[in-house]
Amino acid sequence: MRHNFLFTVFIFASIHLFSQNHYSQSYFNNGLDFYKKENYQEAVRFFTVAITSTPDYYEAYLYRGGANMNLGDLDLAINDFNKAIEIQPDSAVPYYSRGQVNRYKEN
Repeated sequence: MRHNFLFTVFIFASIHLFSQNHYSQSYFNNGLDFYKKENYQEAVRFFTVAITSTPDYYEAYLYRGGANMNLGDLDLAINDFNKAIEIQPDSAVPYYSRGQVNRYKEN
């Protein structure tokens, strides 16, 4: 009986995680479409929903940082790149992107 209960809990937890990831992925993809069309405000909105659903969504932080940078919201961009670094410290992309933002801030 206990075994069946644990199995049921595992199945429901797996379904919840799958649906949450699918939800986040869908919003991320919509954000990416807007990003490619250079509609950065809409991109930020969709990336934010993806991040709210999946707080460790590396790519969403990376692209939201890029969108914020293109909007001129440099401090928000740095915050997003810092979070991406926190999630994947071995990736060079957010370090480079953060350096680009800092370069823009100096000019």
